[in-house]
Amino acid sequence: MTAKNDILVAIKLLAPQSEELDDSSGQDLASAIKDCLQQTGDQENNVEGLLLFSFKKLNAAYFSVFNCLKQIKKEFDGNFSQNKLPVQIIFHYPSNDGAVSEDICTPNSTIWNTLADDVLYVTDSLKTNWFELPGNIDLPAHLFERKDNNLFQVRFFSKENPKEKQYFPHRDLTVQGKMQECFYCGIKSHSPAQCPGKLLSPELQGISDIGYLSITDIGKYYQQVFSELRKYTDIFEAGVSYSEIRKNPALLIFVTFFDLLKIYQPRFLWNLAFSESQVWEDSLGTFPGKQDNRNLAIGFDCLRVGQYQQASAMFDKEFKRPFGKYFYATVGQAFIALETGCVNDMRPGLRKAELLANNQKEKVYIALLSARVHALSKNWEHASKVLSKLLGTVYKCVDAKYARIQMEVNCGATERTLKQLRDIIQEHEEYFIMVLLDPMLLPAQDLVEEMLAAIFREKEQEAQEELLEVRKTCDHLMTWADTEDKEVMINLQALEELENKFKRNSFFGSLDVAERCNGVNYGFKQIQKRQLNKITRDIKALTARYNQSVSYWEGYSYQSLFQTFSEQLKGLKRKIAYVRSLLESNKGTALREAIDVLATTRNDFDKLDKTKRKMSRAEMVVEGILMFGKNLLILEILFIATGLSLLVISSIVEPEIFADGLISNLIMISTVIAAPAIAFVTSLVKVINKYL
Repeated sequence: MTAKNDILVAIKLLAPQSEELDDSSGQDLASAIKDCLQQTGDQENNVEGLLLFSFKKLNAAYFSVFNCLKQIKKEFDGNFSQNKLPVQIIFHYPSNDGAVSEDICTPNSTIWNTLADDVLYVTDSLKTNWFELPGNIDLPAHLFERKDNNLFQVRFFSKENPKEKQYFPHRDLTVQGKMQECFYCGIKSHSPAQCPGKLLSPELQGISDIGYLSITDIGKYYQQVFSELRKYTDIFEAGVSYSEIRKNPALLIFVTFFDLLKIYQPRFLWNLAFSESQVWEDSLGTFPGKQDNRNLAIGFDCLRVGQYQQASAMFDKEFKRPFGKYFYATVGQAFIALETGCVNDMRPGLRKAELLANNQKEKVYIALLSARVHALSKNWEHASKVLSKLLGTVYKCVDAKYARIQMEVNCGATERTLKQLRDIIQEHEEYFIMVLLDPMLLPAQDLVEEMLAAIFREKEQEAQEELLEVRKTCDHLMTWADTEDKEVMINLQALEELENKFKRNSFFGSLDVAERCNGVNYGFKQIQKRQLNKITRDIKALTARYNQSVSYWEGYSYQSLFQTFSEQLKGLKRKIAYVRSLLESNKGTALREAIDVLATTRNDFDKLDKTKRKMSRAEMVVEGILMFGKNLLILEILFIATGLSLLVISSIVEPEIFADGLISNLIMISTVIAAPAIAFVTSLVKVINKYL
């Protein structure tokens, strides 16, 4: 059966359909697939209706299967609907014990029931190990889509086999030459005394900027620089500012390459000597500006420019100073021996410095320098022992781990070596660029490039999936949200920046995209939440207006005068209910419609409010008239009754008053003028108090 680390390919032949294949054609199809795949894969124990093959690499499995099917489609031209073969395909990676899922190897298993024809599916175990398997480098760009039964459909953007080419083809430019490998940088075309790395200051770093270039651009500028190394060395000798370096990718490549082995260069010794930290890791990222030791500062500067007698004299002065930094002066003397002699001439100085080391950073540093000396002398065993001893005490020292990997690669890389290298890159992402440029890994170039391509593709796919998720959230929001919203515009700009960064196909760009997408996606979702809450509040506000209008209508005394008001209320109720249903669907077009309906509903309520004002005025007028009539009637009766009473009394008591008509005139005046006036005033006061 399938070997533990092989890729199992299972191809199920579907029953021939009358419109596609007859029985004989179905048999021919099975034979054609079998004959084709036997040329590149190992045939397993096939069962009826199911072909099983195993392959050593992913790219071999993929291209063998799909080139085979492509060829068969041409042979059976016109026999298949929609140019799809009646086959189902599953790629599987066996578990650690080498076992193969029985479901995949059983043609009647339910796992096959929901699969589409002529489409690649992979199992969960293969998906989990996808980016660590050999052969991933050559696969076309692709995405995974989860399906039932722990299967993933692989969607390739292209099924064409890309042209075979090296991932980083110019790495060997720096190892061409007849001289011994430079202790400081590894280039074979100059001695340590002439190393361009001596021109660089400790704070210069290029990796953080180079990581945002595409691999193609890095390769182009790498070839440009190391085909004309003298030209770029002259530029740095003449002096160039850091701002100019950052604007020029070729200069950044120059700096980045010499940063690969920076810990073995005099500029790093300067940094370490003036660092206040006594811990190795803490000293790496610090660039102290204070030179608190004149002897060492002048000595290191003289060493940099090749004034060895003056440098040695300053280091000797440091030895005579009580409580001086003897360790760094000793290493400085060792570098002088290196530049004026050879690698072996610095050994006595390093042994002396090893005895003087009294803190962690000094012990780590001298161990790394000693291992470098052994490695350049091809004494791999001693170099490995020094590094193993160091890692026994400082097991997290990444520089020691990486140095040991470089040596192991030169002695013959193993799967364990590559796994350690991958682990370093996963934990310290700047090592991706270091590994990409490192000429010391040339002996395992194919394996290293395959690993780098797999890591890059993994990170790129993570970034793409995150980006697609953000774009999905954004597109949903843009179908209904207010695009003029300030926060929407800020997040749209952030998304555009991420998409542009992703298009540059850089490693650090992919990392940034994957990291920042969550924040942008969260921003879009917060905007969506805020605007959904606004819609909810608007619905509640309109519902409250509706309830107030219903209460007003129910208490209105003259409904017969405004029959359309009731119909308007019913229409508004239906609109509010409709908006609620649109909100619950949470679909972009529905939410856009909900916003539009809310706007028209608010306008309808505004119109209803105008009607209510008319109704209020009508009610006020009617109530005023009725109140006036009532008051007038009461006053008229009161005045007439009073007048009649006065007439009766006056006719008995003072007949001449009655005869003169005075009381009659008073009655006339009170009923015709006074009563209406009083009734009007009292009615007006009551109406004002009630409605205004």
